[in-house]
Amino acid sequence: DHIKKGDFLAACGNSGRSPEPHIHFQVQSTPFIGSKTLDYPLSHYISETSGRKDYHFFDYPREGALVQKTEILKSVSKAFHLLPGQILRFKISGSNELDRIESWEIKTDYFNNSYFDCVENRAKAYFVNDGNVFYFTNFIGNRKTFLFRFFIGAHRIVFHVDDEIKYEDEIPLHLYSNSLYRYFNDFIAPFYNSMHLYHRSSITTYEASDNKATVNSKIEENRFGKSIAGMKFYIEVEENKIVSCQYNYKNKSITAECID
Repeated sequence: DHIKKGDFLAACGNSGRSPEPHIHFQVQSTPFIGSKTLDYPLSHYISETSGRKDYHFFDYPREGALVQKTEILKSVSKAFHLLPGQILRFKISGSNELDRIESWEIKTDYFNNSYFDCVENRAKAYFVNDGNVFYFTNFIGNRKTFLFRFFIGAHRIVFHVDDEIKYEDEIPLHLYSNSLYRYFNDFIAPFYNSMHLYHRSSITTYEASDNKATVNSKIEENRFGKSIAGMKFYIEVEENKIVSCQYNYKNKSITAECID
């Protein structure tokens, strides 16, 4: 049979000589009994081993791990559910910044890739939202825009909320820096990669409101194992919409308020 996402496959049962209720999931190279079993990744899940919880993205559960599905925070998921033709307009203000307006229109290209298009500043930020996680894949154009800061700050947002789990990713250096040091690192990278850019994120929820949340991100530049720079980025979500963003770096703070 051909199946698709969302199809019901099986119920949890306890047939045969199984010690406890379970679902048997197996992928084979051919439909015949005794065929080779193939490793098959699960798209999104939470594992717990020795009291430690971890989030996994297209990974293979380890033997002995307790596995559970992700619980999606709907308010944040809906805020990042961006459709072609939608326009986000922000009023930008803050340290050494002239008040200005940036407009981002959601578009798709010939290959059905979604992206933010900041027409007035000639910048594009490509993204994916699979319902469990929002993440950026590429940036093209003017890096002095707030869209570029949003690209770095919201590089990967997992919609699952759990205070025990820390979400961490590494941003490709060519999407972040054009500094001379980065080119030096590119030269020595086949022997030793001395430069990294880590992105860590979490979501804060509020008991008083089910429709309000804050996405918190910390971006850390690391050289030779030493942290040399840290940025913080906050995205406020309310009533299933992005209402504001804030970028903090050293003594610089820039705010973008959504005006539509």
